[in-house]
Amino acid sequence: MKNFREQLPRYFLGVLFVVAIAVWYAVFQIESGRGKLLFEAFDVGQGDAFFIASPSGNQILVDGGPGNAVLSKLGAVMPFWDRSLDLVILTHAHADHVDGLVEVLKRYRVGMILESGEAYSTPDYHEWRAL
Repeated sequence: MKNFREQLPRYFLGVLFVVAIAVWYAVFQIESGRGKLLFEAFDVGQGDAFFIASPSGNQILVDGGPGNAVLSKLGAVMPFWDRSLDLVILTHAHADHVDGLVEVLKRYRVGMILESGEAYSTPDYHEWRAL
């Protein structure tokens, strides 16, 4: 037991070194995807949702589908620390397009919003406009 206690600082430094290597590896893996256009069509159920990441790093979400399935899809393509979108586009305010965007607006910081301007009288659209 005494030998283990004497070696504990070395074990600790070794583990710390391995963790640092793993973190930097993850950072470089994420950065290696930059410079490429990414287009993802999300399977969110009945509606539509599309995610675009430009080579310059801008992130665009088009529609949100019904419910909050779009949140897990975004989590799969965006880095876990990134909670911002540069542009959110709502093509029209039917429930199968706007519901997920309401949840996105609650959880992500959005730079700009683009929508058709067509007025709808659904509760989901009113919440979208309020947010």
